[in-house]
Amino acid sequence: MALKRSPAFGNWVFYLIMTFLLGVLPGCAEVQVRPLPPPPPSPKIRVFVQAITGPGRWKNPEEEFNKGFPRLVQNVLRQTGIYEVASIEDSKSVLAGSGPLTRWDWAKKDWELARRVGRGLHADYAIIASRTKHKGYIFWDMTFLNVANGKQYRSVSRAPMTSYLEVEDYAKMFRVNFRKIYREAKRDMLATAIQKSPAALLMTPVQPAPRPAPPAPAPPPRQISRPAVQGEPLPVVSKEMGEVPEDLEGVTVLDLEKILTAESKTDSRKRLAVYDLETIEPLRVVGLILSEALREELIRLGHFALVNRENLVQVLKEIGLQMTGLVDERQAVKVGKGLAASQIVMGRYNAFGKTAILQAKRVDVESQETLAMGSLKCSQGKEDELLAQIAELARKLAGGN
Repeated sequence: MALKRSPAFGNWVFYLIMTFLLGVLPGCAEVQVRPLPPPPPSPKIRVFVQAITGPGRWKNPEEEFNKGFPRLVQNVLRQTGIYEVASIEDSKSVLAGSGPLTRWDWAKKDWELARRVGRGLHADYAIIASRTKHKGYIFWDMTFLNVANGKQYRSVSRAPMTSYLEVEDYAKMFRVNFRKIYREAKRDMLATAIQKSPAALLMTPVQPAPRPAPPAPAPPPRQISRPAVQGEPLPVVSKEMGEVPEDLEGVTVLDLEKILTAESKTDSRKRLAVYDLETIEPLRVVGLILSEALREELIRLGHFALVNRENLVQVLKEIGLQMTGLVDERQAVKVGKGLAASQIVMGRYNAFGKTAILQAKRVDVESQETLAMGSLKCSQGKEDELLAQIAELARKLAGGN
């Protein structure tokens, strides 16, 4: 015998289904992205930054952190000369009307939302950084995403909650995480920088930039007795039970406290200051990426304690110079002394016809003697070939120490 369902039962099922759909559909709705007019053309790598806060009570509230962190990243990246960062106002404008977004919202469908926002901001890369708490530690999870091709580079670090509470402290986390990301993403970034270089430059002969007149005498640079130095391979958190959240199982987690402690210790190795490669303005971003790659390879060799680039920029600023204007070797030696460096590396990257050439040398600060030198070359537009050879150049420069 068939059972008849009452009209009330049918209405109940109908309301149940509608309630379910009304609860689920908003979560499935696509976040609307409103593209902005393109910014002025620039050879710099353009990025946008999104900060995300996990659940729990924080000393600096979520809204304050979400505003402060992108500005902090902007200040750090701007010093390199490689990047320009989309403003917070532009990022908000592109996402106007959307509610709070989680890391899952950004990462789902292979970071589809991050790529759409990046395109709306005319950015080359996205930096999505989230902070979460777990058993007395802050876990800092950062993804660097190529907006055009979807390539992803990730770095995670951990620090005690009791030590890193202010927004400014996150600058240390960002630098450590981004250093790891740079090692993995430099080839991708170089390809992007080459693509953004003026096309005409890659097709026509280029003469080396004329040397400017010798700089006017400058006051002696401030002495730094113990400059910050960049360390060797980054220590990681051991994989003991419960040390990391479940969603980070299998992910390499950097131990921020050990890294910063190691970098603050007195180092008996020769201190080496590596200047940015001298180049012409249209190739400046490419040259800066190659300069940073050379620093990383010299760090890997372990023969030197490298002076932190930020210290170098700081001293140059104090005496009214910039890295790009430091073409006089005597002036470079003087700045090296102010950094307490015993040796310096300087060089140039130029294009001649269809060939790009990178030259560098290591100089003793005290005697001003050239200790080692080397060069690399490739076809213009194929500077990624230089990255494959730059480890060899670093070994040549380090020869004999």
